[in-house]
Amino acid sequence: MLDDFGPMKRFPLHRRRLAPSITAILTPSVALALALVVLVVSDSARNFSAAKHAEQRTRLLMKASLLAHDLENERDTLARDGGRVTDEVARLRTATDKSAGSFREEARTSAGDSGVTDLLTDATDALDELSTARRGELGTGSVPAVTAYSDIIRPLLDLYVATGGETPGNTRPGALQSLVTGKLAVSEERAVLGAALAEGAQLTTAQEDFLRSRQGIAHVLLGQFRASAEPDDRAAGSSALDTKGIDALVDRALAASTSMPSRQAWAEAADKAIDDLHTVEVAVLNRCLGTAAEENTAAYRSLVIHLAVISTALLATALLTLVTTGRIVRRLKRLQRTALRAAAALPALVQQMSRAENPGRLRLEVPPVDSGARDEIGDVERAFDEVVREAVGQTAKQLALRVAVDDTLATVSRRGNALVKQQLQLLSDWQMHEQDPRILDALYRLDHLATRLRRHGDSVLVLAGEQVGNGHFEDAPLVDVVRAAAGEVERFTQVVVTEVPEVDVVAHAVHDLIHLVAELLENATRSSRPEQPVQVSAMADPRGQVTISVTDRGSGIEPVQLNKLNFFLQATPTIESACGARIGLYVVNRLATRHSIHVRLESDTSGTRALVVLPDSVAKPAGHPRRTEMRP
Repeated sequence: MLDDFGPMKRFPLHRRRLAPSITAILTPSVALALALVVLVVSDSARNFSAAKHAEQRTRLLMKASLLAHDLENERDTLARDGGRVTDEVARLRTATDKSAGSFREEARTSAGDSGVTDLLTDATDALDELSTARRGELGTGSVPAVTAYSDIIRPLLDLYVATGGETPGNTRPGALQSLVTGKLAVSEERAVLGAALAEGAQLTTAQEDFLRSRQGIAHVLLGQFRASAEPDDRAAGSSALDTKGIDALVDRALAASTSMPSRQAWAEAADKAIDDLHTVEVAVLNRCLGTAAEENTAAYRSLVIHLAVISTALLATALLTLVTTGRIVRRLKRLQRTALRAAAALPALVQQMSRAENPGRLRLEVPPVDSGARDEIGDVERAFDEVVREAVGQTAKQLALRVAVDDTLATVSRRGNALVKQQLQLLSDWQMHEQDPRILDALYRLDHLATRLRRHGDSVLVLAGEQVGNGHFEDAPLVDVVRAAAGEVERFTQVVVTEVPEVDVVAHAVHDLIHLVAELLENATRSSRPEQPVQVSAMADPRGQVTISVTDRGSGIEPVQLNKLNFFLQATPTIESACGARIGLYVVNRLATRHSIHVRLESDTSGTRALVVLPDSVAKPAGHPRRTEMRP
């Protein structure tokens, strides 16, 4: 290392303690680096990202603007031609389809922009309805047929809401949206009145009301654009924003005492008004795009300059600190090796404490890392030794506390189960001697409630890590195990048992398997509506392996949540993870692990299915499957 050479040994910082040496070397450079990093992150990087997003969103708006304009032209021309697909209409449809494809491609490029994701989804979904809108009765000037196109156009215009406030050059949010929405209202006037003039018929009441409302909307929105637009935009669009010409023709058509305007005069006036408004819209967007591109370039240049300055500063800092770091690294590596040896011994100590009957009184020693040095690194070594000793002591206390809590839970649960057992016996005696149907029904419900209480008591024993008493001395048919599990859930009437093979469950696993299936049934019935059945079936494959299936018809589980739950079922859970709705799955995990049973969940939109795969040590096939249909 550099500090082994003579000149480096005479370097003053070499004879100073580590903290002053490192502080003296790093403080100026770190302060400068931090200042530059803050500058880059808060200014250059933010400006670059904002400008990039603004440019991308402006390009998206240009695609949406062109598509909206093509849709308006297609609709209005189709209405003007009496609903006939003329050569002009076919040409306009081709242009619309091309613009739609270009917009969809730009939308896919912007899919990662969270600010417009929902709006893009609405716009593309609306475009899917274009074929339906094209079949509308535009030849008669039908208001619903006209608004069907507008329903496709409006989601495109809604994109201005997300971009208006962030697009450079369009500093007044909503101004551009007011322009394009006002233009849409004028286009709707062109379609309805054009269709009526082409048909040579008088306006219907619905058409008159529609024209009046759209005329008012256009006045309000174009007025808003005048009030809130940039001065340059307002000046450039002053003539286009003057709709007196088409207003006069609309008023003439609405006046009962005057004749209708000519078809040609209306077409020329309306086309000119809409084209002029579109020209203003395109000019504003082009200016926005140019401003965004300039800001993007400027932000990128600033980012590069700042990075170059920071790189130079960091390089100088690295060269300056190389002298001191050579000495520090060697000391730290020695400390690292010693600390790793101590850390490697900790898991064995914790495991030894977990097996001890009284972890709180166990005295264990960890190999110290203290090398006896009297400098700062030596202080770290001694502090590390102290932390390890404290950690071992606290771990022993926590293990002792957990053992005490588990013992308390187990004791309380066993006492509660004993009382429930007495209650069940008492209820059974009453049921045998009671004749009144109402009282007998109440006794049965109390019996079912007590059975559920017993299962919850068993769950507490499982949480405490205790072995639940089996109470079964003989193998039991699998169908009886499933019935017993169904009888331990609250909404047992929802459970439908279908195909179950003739399989025996070994005696030592009967109680735990009933408990495991009951927990899955409880989750399934709670995830389903009361009138929806929960189906339980079982099957044995050619190798004799038995699988129990519990299927509900609930809303299903999201894929991410499903993966988490399956991981939880396969992992070794801690008691801290058994909280809330996961208590039942924690019990399932512990019971399944006890008997090497594999449990996993499958889910889709039609519901959720829990699969319980029984090993040969639990299930013993006793014959061919039999078809049963029963409700417990």
